[in-house]
Amino acid sequence: MNVKEDNNSLFRFFPKEIIWGSLILFVIAIAMYANTWQNDYTLDDQLAIYENNFIKEGFGGIKNIMTHDAFVGFFGEHGAKLISGGRYRPFSFITFAIEWEFFGRNPFVGHLFNTFFYGLLCSLIFLFLYKLFEKKAYTSFKEMILGIPFIAALLFCIHPIHTEVVANIKGRDEILAMLFGVSAFLLFLFYLEKPNLKGTIYLFFALALSLFSKENAITFLAIFPLLLFYKKNTIWDGKYLQVYGVLFLATAIYLIFRFKYTESSVTAESSEVLNNPFVYTQGTERIGTTLYSFWLYLKLLLIPHPLTHDYYFNQIPYKSMSHPLALSALLGILGLLFYIYKNRNSKSEIWFGIVFFIITFSIVSNVLFQVGIIMNERFVFIPSLGFLLILAYFLSRGLSSKYKLLTLIFLTIYSILFSGKTIARNLDWKDNFTLFKADYITSTQSAKVATALGGTYQEMADTVKDNTIKADFFKKSEEILTHSLGIYPENSQTWLLLGNLYFKRDRDNSKAKFYYKKAIEYRSMRFFDANFNLGIIYYNEGKIDSAYIFIKAAHDIKPEHPQTSDIYSKILIKQGKTQEALTISSKTTGGNEMQKTIELAMAAKESQNFTEALNLAEKVLAQDAENAEANYIKGISLARGMNKIAEGIPFLEKATKKITTNALWNEDLAVAYGMTGQIAKTVPLLEAVVLAKPNDPNPYFNLAASYAKLGDMKKSQEMMQRGNQVKAKM
Repeated sequence: MNVKEDNNSLFRFFPKEIIWGSLILFVIAIAMYANTWQNDYTLDDQLAIYENNFIKEGFGGIKNIMTHDAFVGFFGEHGAKLISGGRYRPFSFITFAIEWEFFGRNPFVGHLFNTFFYGLLCSLIFLFLYKLFEKKAYTSFKEMILGIPFIAALLFCIHPIHTEVVANIKGRDEILAMLFGVSAFLLFLFYLEKPNLKGTIYLFFALALSLFSKENAITFLAIFPLLLFYKKNTIWDGKYLQVYGVLFLATAIYLIFRFKYTESSVTAESSEVLNNPFVYTQGTERIGTTLYSFWLYLKLLLIPHPLTHDYYFNQIPYKSMSHPLALSALLGILGLLFYIYKNRNSKSEIWFGIVFFIITFSIVSNVLFQVGIIMNERFVFIPSLGFLLILAYFLSRGLSSKYKLLTLIFLTIYSILFSGKTIARNLDWKDNFTLFKADYITSTQSAKVATALGGTYQEMADTVKDNTIKADFFKKSEEILTHSLGIYPENSQTWLLLGNLYFKRDRDNSKAKFYYKKAIEYRSMRFFDANFNLGIIYYNEGKIDSAYIFIKAAHDIKPEHPQTSDIYSKILIKQGKTQEALTISSKTTGGNEMQKTIELAMAAKESQNFTEALNLAEKVLAQDAENAEANYIKGISLARGMNKIAEGIPFLEKATKKITTNALWNEDLAVAYGMTGQIAKTVPLLEAVVLAKPNDPNPYFNLAASYAKLGDMKKSQEMMQRGNQVKAKM
């Protein structure tokens, strides 16, 4: 089936059947993940895409993406310090920004592109493996699909462990890193065949894009010497100095950008177990648990069931070095290292597969440094190629032996099971609730997924109107969050969510405050949400000094947060700190400056600080003399606060003429009229108040008094009776 080379097509690089093989793999990849196109955003898509301020700027956000840690767009400037080592993967995020520019919030497009890139990756893996291990041209299409490169690429394409990367749009960073990395491998092999300047330029950009897609592509730098060894029997030769220079230049440029725009030290370790899973380890448990996780990875690579996105504390219990699986893992690693050394000149697929796995897995293995979690399925997305290459080697050998039929049956069943599991697992990634619910069943001892599911039930309760369903959601949330605390009692997020539940469902301020304070305690006071919620409760209770403590703490954490600045400035006004309040208010982004001043004036009035209320109201009236709220505040400050009732009445009149339906304003003006003997003017105002507040007895009593003073005893008695009826029902 070989065809003559065509210098104007891919056929000059690969035989026709190889091109067809790559196209088949592309189609299979699309088929595997087509059912993700209906899915919503999930998991880290929130911080990477739809709530990332840089992404939502589209093209306008690209500069910020290039010059900031990946977390800054979501968390703000302090996001650069949240995760050990920082996160710098701008090219992946730029693709999200471009999508947002053209399509806005559209998960369908995101999933479509992920599937497309994954299809390209599977095709390129086949081409790369063929190019690396080709010994002779295939004589038939059948020989090609039963060969090691195709089987390895097929198993990679359908392997269920890859669903976390492909079905999660944010996982594109992994796909692009490997896509451009494999492209760089191919270009390197082409260069070895025919060195040329154009090839080195292409190679530079391929590796640079891989690195700028995700930092774990740094391990690819160690793969290129292996490729040189496989093709030229050496890992170093002076004539390849130029191509090595290009590889190091691309890496150096990436590292310069990364060190400049990420702040966290690679060696910095968090004291929070959800960010550093080894916080509570003792003795040899850190090493033992890491070795134990290697067995779990091996099991999932061979039998990918059950799958979960969550291996956080305490899903994988600590194991000491004396644990049998930890010891056997250590012996297995020593055996692999011995095999690598003894067979270093073999150039076999097995040898390459082992070395490729070790190199690419090293950066996420928790051996060189801890990566924030004991294990994660996406961590073996790239390394799995090495494992599957080894598996393909044995299957291919079986297909060419006397056990051909048995091997073919096994491969067929294995592939069907893999494909079915992949398609089924994609459905779990439909949305956060579906994913959390599915993985809560699998990760029964993970505090994080339990907290996530409990929080999601609360969000659902907030959106439904049916009280029975709402109560059921709240109940499930409470049960799951309580389970989470049983696993990890120091989880501040769980305490926060339980506080939210008792505040929203039970209206139990006392209990909510207890849980919020526990949340703050376990996060060393630096917990914005808990501080803010506590401050709001105390503010609404009129406990201004207590509100000040927590709102100030929240403001110190997020000084740019508009709602916090707003309530903080109102508290300062109530404490008589007007200038400080105005300073805080002026720095708040968004909102109308005049309206902010009115709100501060109203806060001053509510705290009986009528002098400040009057000063602030006059600032507004200097700009807008007809402003209803400012006129009311000035009028009531004069009439009630300074006993200048006659001076205050004209401003109250102007306010009530502008807004005739405000019951409080009408009532206050009626009182002012009554105190100055203008009884007749109180009646229409109080009648309007009665209509607006039919369940409040006081307006009836006030109206009864006015009628009595006017001599209309019949109406006075009627209003008095109605007021007593309303009061009796209270």
